[in-house]
Amino acid sequence: HAGSATPWTLAYFTALVDKQNGNFARAIEGFRRVLATDFAGARERGFDCSRDVRVLNELAETALEAADAAQAREVLERSLAVDPEQAQAWWLVNRAREALGDAAGAEEARTKSNARS
Repeated sequence: HAGSATPWTLAYFTALVDKQNGNFARAIEGFRRVLATDFAGARERGFDCSRDVRVLNELAETALEAADAAQAREVLERSLAVDPEQAQAWWLVNRAREALGDAAGAEEARTKSNARS
């Protein structure tokens, strides 16, 4: 039931809705809050959301939608440090590098994405 959802789960889904509605600044703020594990009781209970690749990839994709490819690239480096075998993250790296004008880097990321999907 809805009352049992954790605050960080609610913040994550709220950020997803903000992203879907085009409210990228609020979505980015929400995803960053989840990654910071900025919730009463979360750290005390041993939670660390900073390495959650789903949240990192959503943040990166939202940054791309908001035309901030540099932020996306930085977040994707963190995501790939957790799990370098993610096709989705490599595809997002491809998009970020294309947006930053790095054609060779984009092609390399595209190749890595295709090899993992």
